[in-house]
Amino acid sequence: MDCIGAREVTDQLQLIEQTATDAALQAAGLVAGRFGKKLDVSRKPHDSNTLVTDADFASQKLIADIVAARFPDHVVLGEEDKPDDARPAAEFVWAVDPIDGTTNFVNGMPVYAVSIGVLQRGRPVVAACALPWPGEPSSIALHARKGAGAWLGERRLQIQAGATNAAPTSGRIAAVPGGLRRSYRLSKEYMKAVGEVRQSGSAVYDQALVALGIAGYSITGPARIWDFAAGVLIVREAGGVAMTPVDDTKGGKTDRWRPLESFATPYGNDGDTLKRMRAWYGQVLLGSPDIVDYVTGNVRPRRPSTVGRLRRMVLTGHRRKNAGPARDKPGK
Repeated sequence: MDCIGAREVTDQLQLIEQTATDAALQAAGLVAGRFGKKLDVSRKPHDSNTLVTDADFASQKLIADIVAARFPDHVVLGEEDKPDDARPAAEFVWAVDPIDGTTNFVNGMPVYAVSIGVLQRGRPVVAACALPWPGEPSSIALHARKGAGAWLGERRLQIQAGATNAAPTSGRIAAVPGGLRRSYRLSKEYMKAVGEVRQSGSAVYDQALVALGIAGYSITGPARIWDFAAGVLIVREAGGVAMTPVDDTKGGKTDRWRPLESFATPYGNDGDTLKRMRAWYGQVLLGSPDIVDYVTGNVRPRRPSTVGRLRRMVLTGHRRKNAGPARDKPGK
């Protein structure tokens, strides 16, 4: 009976993986069809620094429609949902970023991704992300399911590990933000061996570079659940490691790291769980085990001060109060 049950779970996850990959590619095709053309661009009402386009909404709707048709009891948690969404969670939640890297997309820079991470009771079990790639007539799709590896088409992805506690090497790309010093305390040793720093403007794209072996590691965030739900599983199934700062008892961050296993603990099929998943906001370190071991020992998350938190709250409130519609609508 246990074997039958295990086979049913495997078959179910395999079907979900196929659907997620198909949905990501269909959405990427829709988005690519809008690239370089006239877009309806605005700023998000709850975050005036973030652009959103009609292509974002269309991409998310396409994915949500596919999920609803094939898995009507699943829930889609999309970046472009209304902030006051009060639906309950379910056994399976699809965390969707319809275009990660919208600013790049709006400005005609072909560095963006469509990301779908399927969570079972808060834990990533299926992932698919599609992104434009040089020399390819259409978007490529990276996909994975728990325990079955990460794949690019028929090629299994495998992150190559080096020596224990190996420092990043010069000439190897490190997908880390330019403002690393503001969010982390960096050791002198690390400053001598950061790697070749690059910023793509898309957290999902950075994570794809790690899974493909192009980047040795990435440090991204703070960002939302839909920015990481797919990339974390793909990198892990490719042989990598995913870490996030440890929370303290007051809800802040400590200067230590822990494996990122779940986006919602405890978990219940209720509105509070989905609300907590939507509010998830964190930093993630991804890479091969050896490099991650080195980085966690030399890069420590900064604990936010009370003054800093108050200052950010004031600035955020000021931006929202003074936010207006985008003045331009790039495109041709």
